[in-house]
Amino acid sequence: MACFYVDDDWNASFYLKSLIADFRSDPYVLHSATEPYTFYTNLVWTYFDKNIDLHTGFSWIGCGSIFLREYAQRHLQYLQVYLKNNRNLVYLSDVFFSIWLNDIPSQFNINIYGLTGRNSGASFSSSSNFLQYQHQSSILAIRILEHNLRYNQSNATSHLGFVRRSNRRFPYYIKSSSLKDDFIFFTNILPIDIENIPFNISKDFERSTRKNLPRGPSVAFFLSHTTLSAVDNDSKTCWRPGRNARRGEFFAIDFLRIQTNLSFSLTVGHTQELQDNLDFNLSLDGLWWITYRSLNGIKRKSQDLTSGEHQHVIVFNATEFNAGFHSFRYVAFNESKISSSGEFQ
Repeated sequence: MACFYVDDDWNASFYLKSLIADFRSDPYVLHSATEPYTFYTNLVWTYFDKNIDLHTGFSWIGCGSIFLREYAQRHLQYLQVYLKNNRNLVYLSDVFFSIWLNDIPSQFNINIYGLTGRNSGASFSSSSNFLQYQHQSSILAIRILEHNLRYNQSNATSHLGFVRRSNRRFPYYIKSSSLKDDFIFFTNILPIDIENIPFNISKDFERSTRKNLPRGPSVAFFLSHTTLSAVDNDSKTCWRPGRNARRGEFFAIDFLRIQTNLSFSLTVGHTQELQDNLDFNLSLDGLWWITYRSLNGIKRKSQDLTSGEHQHVIVFNATEFNAGFHSFRYVAFNESKISSSGEFQ
């Protein structure tokens, strides 16, 4: 059913349980993992064009990824057809893989770790032509996909074409697994509005190349307040989206499987007013949610940091929740008001 892919110089064991759970909840997209700067870069390297059903993005799969076996089999067919005149680029087929899926990958924003004590000689990426081939592959991948989607839009002929419909179950999230790999923190607040980045193949064909690496205050802020800061067990750091929460936005936790009578705590730096106005929702599958409106099983205490900042620690004990709310896999804190009273943190 599924394929697991990782380069031989990366250790995916630190987030493997989260990666598997994420795949099982949404098996029709590519699930991968990378570090924060590359995660942000991959958001920049996305392509949308509703006129031809283009909705794809880049992801390195070498740090650990899971995808359907049929996607791998189809990709091998694509390589035979579309790289028959560029056989030297087959060794960089992972550059083509995520783009040709024509769907935004589900990526973990995490710390990645190399394997220690490994010595297998010079890597392929250190070869003299690697950067040239990588640049060429990045351009060719989107050119081939865009050309075929546009051709299919105006022709009814039957030939080996690319997938046009997105089959994902969930919207686009930022997600980070915990240090113990026992839960996932995620949010639907992206640092970039990826669906509204203009795209024109005649001038944007180099978007997913090293010529288009993000710089400036936006990426710097993201790296300083990424979702990783929500799961690092450090009270001096926190996740911040950088603006006030908007209606429909949320932060959430996936406990990887349905659990009963679970206890957990949440430390927040935003105001008590904002927290009190959030809907506390529970779900078994992440698609259907129910709001828990009682305070039974929920306790709050305040703490002051040496920096002078004030935090609230909220303790949730599901054994004391009302009947019918003892079992869940996901919890979410949703902004349901039209006007927010602050920024999540």
